Amino acid sequence: TITALLILKTCIAEKFIPAVYLVPTSQLAEQVKKEASNLGVKVTTDEEDIDFTQGDSILITTIQKVFNWEKCIWR
Repeated sequence: TITALLILKTCIAEKFIPAVYLVPTSQLAEQVKKEASNLGVKVTTDEEDIDFTQGDSILITTIQKVFNWEKCIWR
């Protein structure tokens, strides 16, 4: 978790965006969010968050949400 968050933070700094951290469950998303907070890494679980859309934070979401065609985050 720590390694992946730091890699994604570096990607944002280098403007390789969007930065998305995929997890299998919403419980794991919450764990990753807490870990990011402990590290001082800016994250969100809202794909419409202005910081994510502008490339300033990492989106933490489930694999199911990415492949849900009705609410696809890649609109």
